Amino acid sequence: MTKEEFLKKLDEKLKENGVKNTEEVLDIYRKRFDIYYEIDYKDEEIIEALGTPESIALRYKPHEEKQEEPEIIQPEEQKIEKDETNTDGNKKEYTLDISLSNMKSLHIIHKKSPGVSFFCNEDGYKDMYNFDIAEDSIKIKNRLKTTLFKKTNYNGTLEIGNDIKLKRLSIQTVATECNIDSVYAETISIKNVNGSYTLNNVLGTNIRIDNVNGKISANNLLSKEDIFLSTVSGKMEIENIESKGIYLNTISGNYEITNISADEVKLSTISGNIKIETARVKDKNINSSKISGEIIINKYL
Repeated sequence: MTKEEFLKKLDEKLKENGVKNTEEVLDIYRKRFDIYYEIDYKDEEIIEALGTPESIALRYKPHEEKQEEPEIIQPEEQKIEKDETNTDGNKKEYTLDISLSNMKSLHIIHKKSPGVSFFCNEDGYKDMYNFDIAEDSIKIKNRLKTTLFKKTNYNGTLEIGNDIKLKRLSIQTVATECNIDSVYAETISIKNVNGSYTLNNVLGTNIRIDNVNGKISANNLLSKEDIFLSTVSGKMEIENIESKGIYLNTISGNYEITNISADEVKLSTISGNIKIETARVKDKNINSSKISGEIIINKYL
């Protein structure tokens, strides 16, 4: 099935299920195709990730009375595992683990050529960091404990080739400025102390971001299953976040979200503020708890 055939079928199913804002929904899925195209996914792979037109239409179907949720939002066969029948089954599966305390900046980007490449603006970085590259894993971490908090001017760039399939992306940083652009991994885990992260077109099956008092900025943070976000006193600014389940909590930090789309959303704050401009949540299924902070949702779709 091609993109055009998928959108045509989705249009039919949305109308069959009485969805009125069909063009708006179709525009959302056109944009999702464009995001996946940026990381070289083919139409068949994208459709496996998005789910069937029938299951998507059920998510947007207006509910005049309580109905059972469809058991499967996305087809079972779209699990991200190496499979001889998969269109991307020939890709090399890697886990990527990064633990850095003092690299000034790190950029993780997708490239159209094969392989994994690392570049640094200054020589000598290999004395500071250990690179363990195996057949199915890459690990980057500080070489010695004595260098953990030594300030550096190293600016690194890690390029992930189009023949690489990340099963896990795990990043732990203290004060690094980290940019991740157009990267897909089955599991994504980010732990940040007081550095800053800029995430653009980051896709995963499960995504978890834990922030202490740093800053997280994101656009198009997309997950097939769940996204867990937490911050102690830092700030998170998100342009667009989409998942089956989205769970946000904060102690005194703030969230500013332009668009959130999910089947289920849970919000929790002690004294921080959570502000959402537009929420597209199935049956307005949002659970929230607060002590002295504010939770504001300006508009439901």
